[in-house]
Amino acid sequence: LGQWGLGVGLQGEGEDFRFWHNGVNEGVRAILYAYPRRRQAVVVMANGDNGNEVLGPTRIAIGRVLGWPGSEVRTITPVAVTQQSRVEQVGHYTSPRFSVHVGLTGDSLIFVSSRGDRIEAIPQAQDVYALA
Repeated sequence: LGQWGLGVGLQGEGEDFRFWHNGVNEGVRAILYAYPRRRQAVVVMANGDNGNEVLGPTRIAIGRVLGWPGSEVRTITPVAVTQQSRVEQVGHYTSPRFSVHVGLTGDSLIFVSSRGDRIEAIPQAQDVYALA
């Protein structure tokens, strides 16, 4: 099954092996991350359709304290891009596994997933963006 095991995401190796799962229902959002070899896990649940705005940052903050990979502080330095470059990225993108809408808000691009997650895109080059 590769990186999936009956609906559970599987990532990493050794001490960094983890499994995860998220849940989305109307008015409720939840995530589970577990590192079985470290005997550590976190479950975060939020009431509200905007709960994803809390889930990721909470998991990352806990991961920083516990030393989980992918939770390190990242510094993303934006580069100047033209307005035309930002406009060219706007649209709706789909794949078999997800869909995302890319919109323009002032001088920024914002990604909105089909689940309602909103993520700011920070320019790294004229057509390369990092997600904050």
